Amino acid sequence: MSSSKRAHKQEDPPSEELAAPKRCKIDSSSDDPMDDDGSTSSSRTTSNGAPVRNMCGDLRVNPFYEGAAFVEATRALLDENKTCVFNVESGQTVVVGCGTDDALEHLARAEQSTAVGLAHPFHCCSLPLFLDALPNSTTHSSEIDAQQRQSGLEHAADSPATHAYLAQLEATLLCQPLRRKNNDLYNFRQSDDLKNMDAEALPVLKPIMDVLQGPVRALLASITGIELNSNVAMTFSSYAQSDVLLCHDDELDERRIAFILYLSPNWNAAVDGGALDLFDNNPATNAPTSIVASLWPRWNSFNFFPVTETSHHQVAEVFSSSKARNSINGWFHGPPLHRQAPMFEPRLPQIQLGPKPLEDDNLLLSEWLNPVYLKAQSRVRVHEQFVRESSINLQQFLRAEVLGPLMAQLWQLSNQRNRAHGSVWQAVGPPHKRSYDTLADSDAIMPTSPLGRYLRFLRSHAFRGLLAELTGLDRLESFNARELLRRVQSGCYTLIDDGDTAEVAPALDVFLFLPGLETMHSNAEVVWDTAYGGWISYLARDQDEELITVMPTANSLSLVYRTEDALRFVKYVNSTCPHSYLCSALSYVESEEQAAE
Repeated sequence: MSSSKRAHKQEDPPSEELAAPKRCKIDSSSDDPMDDDGSTSSSRTTSNGAPVRNMCGDLRVNPFYEGAAFVEATRALLDENKTCVFNVESGQTVVVGCGTDDALEHLARAEQSTAVGLAHPFHCCSLPLFLDALPNSTTHSSEIDAQQRQSGLEHAADSPATHAYLAQLEATLLCQPLRRKNNDLYNFRQSDDLKNMDAEALPVLKPIMDVLQGPVRALLASITGIELNSNVAMTFSSYAQSDVLLCHDDELDERRIAFILYLSPNWNAAVDGGALDLFDNNPATNAPTSIVASLWPRWNSFNFFPVTETSHHQVAEVFSSSKARNSINGWFHGPPLHRQAPMFEPRLPQIQLGPKPLEDDNLLLSEWLNPVYLKAQSRVRVHEQFVRESSINLQQFLRAEVLGPLMAQLWQLSNQRNRAHGSVWQAVGPPHKRSYDTLADSDAIMPTSPLGRYLRFLRSHAFRGLLAELTGLDRLESFNARELLRRVQSGCYTLIDDGDTAEVAPALDVFLFLPGLETMHSNAEVVWDTAYGGWISYLARDQDEELITVMPTANSLSLVYRTEDALRFVKYVNSTCPHSYLCSALSYVESEEQAAE
């Protein structure tokens, strides 16, 4: 599915370390939550076995936000594309018409009580102290105090009853089945829609569902002027360490306003990660360009923004190993807007090999290849396996005698450019499709240098002839490549895009993996752990079934025959990965004559 149209949810997976009255452990191999003693609970109860009781008598939106002054000022300023800042505790407008940077700085200085309406890169509001709970008439103050102590919250601005209710809500939702959602775009845990849960067994859910479907929906309709219907999608999401939701715009069906209510206690923005990042857009294509604003999860804060073709955002990777970024999130729906037709990237140009030079193919291959792959018997075995499986990985593909000088030149170039002219690597986007680095100014590389000879080898008739012999595809007359050498490290990825015209025809995908530059002065063998991400995954179009996984093993050649029904992506490399790798990725296209055979 298209990365921008994928029917995903928007926010966060669970953590066992979050202090709460009755925590449930979520087993990664099962959708069923486990109690602290390891047993599975079929009903949700408190620690003494009684049904979960709602201590909240009335849940409402903070009266400040429902006041006419706030609503009118916010709507007017956003309509004028001005950023506005409010102090919720004093009820005053602190700054009006400031820039995005000033607003975010003000937000950081007064985290607990500052509300912000951002006009750039798109309309987005962050409203702290959003909900206000009144205690149930049957709830004793000692119960509320106990709930606060167990939750470990440190937010004095909220009322004790609000603290207690939200902590109870978070603890209850963590005890529900949370399913791991994991594909090219995201990796986190999420519940079913709250409306599908048993409200009688979980009375703590009714107040939050009522307030979202009633007062909150009315408030957002009033601020944005968007007509909203009664359909409100709401789920609980939990992002643990290394979980992420990459750049997307949320457009799907009748989604009109996206929202997030944060339930992340004591979140340290500097070290925990998990920001809601907002992207600027290229006005000519509506494609996202760069992050221009980041909003941090704040306990009992409510973020919302209208869903448009330019509302590109992401949930940045969570770094904390002891806390989870928890939230209730979803969409308010309404009549669909007319959307512009998406703009797809043009097909990559085919690189023709040109006239065959006079040089001896065998001589060139013997310069670069491990002698094992020069033997006829080895090539026959490789061919037979490829015909059976449509893919193969060849270890220790390049000779050490040529790989060493090649890596030394890349290491030297990187260090020289870093000191004098900036990095030799440049970022490749746009971020809703891909993010990695490529070698800058490859055409300026001396052709007689190790790197120059390597790039010439990739374009050579000798290499094409070798691929034809190994695969039996003897009419590979041209190839396409976004770049001849890319660097993949923490934060890099590619996403599936149904509109990618570069992948609509059958092709032979060729990946030549080189070691990361950080291994230059280390003799230790790098073993790429699947937990890091960074592997290449092939899926059947419109299906979740994984067909092939290609691991980025250093100094190996991977060949994959990709049909028109197959899609591929590079899984996001998370921050736990201490390594990088270099890769030459080429796609050889069959000639029309061969494809018809």
